[in-house]
Amino acid sequence: EEGEDEDDGVQQAAAPAPRAPPAARSGSSKLPLTIALAARLKQLDGPLVVISSALAHATEPSRLQFRVLTTAEDAEPLVSQLKARLSKQAPSRELDIAAVDFDPWNPRVEKLLGGKSSSRKELFDGLNFAAFYLHEVL
Repeated sequence: EEGEDEDDGVQQAAAPAPRAPPAARSGSSKLPLTIALAARLKQLDGPLVVISSALAHATEPSRLQFRVLTTAEDAEPLVSQLKARLSKQAPSRELDIAAVDFDPWNPRVEKLLGGKSSSRKELFDGLNFAAFYLHEVL
């Protein structure tokens, strides 16, 4: 029987069906869509690929705002290089890229890093854990 547990014969209520997503609004939505990334300047190719792909496939690229969590030292050169390399794909007026200084969170994150869970030391970079702090950072 539907909804009956075979082990004990107890009838269980079926979970409600998920609600349908709201219908698409006609016209352009003005709400921005924030895409958060974490990278250092030496990791420029990662955010470059993500941003390029998002811009190429977005219905409304002007809604996209990219926030790159990085160090204070890398913030300006990282954003400058991203904008320069992406300028052919998106006019600068549409390209909303900004750096977010993750340095204030690093002392807290570094207390949690280490141990012997991996021999790959590059995995213990504080920026690898930035996603867990997005609710505070952005």
